[in-house]
Amino acid sequence: MTPTRPAMLPDLTGLTILVIEDNFDALNLIRAILDTAGAHPLLATHTGQAREYLRTRKAHLILCDLNLPGEDGTQFMAWLRARPPAEGGDIPAIAITAHYEDFPVSGARGFTAYLRKPLQMDRLCRTIAALCGRDAADAGEASAGAASL
Repeated sequence: MTPTRPAMLPDLTGLTILVIEDNFDALNLIRAILDTAGAHPLLATHTGQAREYLRTRKAHLILCDLNLPGEDGTQFMAWLRARPPAEGGDIPAIAITAHYEDFPVSGARGFTAYLRKPLQMDRLCRTIAALCGRDAADAGEASAGAASL
């Protein structure tokens, strides 16, 4: 059963969001947020798993932690952006991190937007909606902890 979407959240029904996050608590929280907004999350705990999803499924957006073991989010994004659009090279992507000092906005090359943890449910969903063409009114809005790249 899908939870009822609060009125403050944009409708993300029909969107498939690939989430790459190695922290299980954060992954479960993001999944719950996306489920509540109506999106279909694909959950990956490392970039190898994310690559497998991209070989077999189409994602509308990628939400990627920058501080991942092995290959970090910036390395994954460099790989993704080197691919042709037919293979997902142009998918909008949001960088997320709690390690602002190690992964500043300027270092998040290839990402479409950047959000700091802890994530705010409404900010995350509005950013996804804007990047997926669901909510043009919020596309240019900036706030503390969020940056468009």
